[in-house]
Amino acid sequence: MATRQLVVFSVNNEEFGVDVSQVNIIERRMDIFKVPNTPEFVEGLVNLRGKVYTVFNMRKRFGLPAKDFDDNTKIIMVNTGSAIVGLIVDGVNEIIKVEDQNIEAAPAVLEEMKRKYLNSIAKVDNRIIMLLNLETILTMDEPAKAAK
Repeated sequence: MATRQLVVFSVNNEEFGVDVSQVNIIERRMDIFKVPNTPEFVEGLVNLRGKVYTVFNMRKRFGLPAKDFDDNTKIIMVNTGSAIVGLIVDGVNEIIKVEDQNIEAAPAVLEEMKRKYLNSIAKVDNRIIMLLNLETILTMDEPAKAAK
């Protein structure tokens, strides 16, 4: 049986995950430089080891109320396939292994959300972890252009 390793993180007390192969590094909060005339969910730019990356605030992306950054706030640097970007999340919970049989498509009633945000869901014990579609959640209308 095949398994997948997931980085599980929280946004507004909900659990989300991305495949560990898409994660480059997890950073503490750092200086973020605002960029004018960008969508609200684009938090700005960070300079990480001499390279500049776009950072997205996942609370704002999901239309949730803003929250001050604290010691649990993390920036997950992920590879979207066409760019490396940062995701600001409330906290990183754990890295887990999930058997393929415990990963399934999101329910059909969530079709609109599924197309925009989710690849699938993982069932782990009594938990449901929503697995993000990094290609669509960050840019939606302009695939990966906003991340460059």
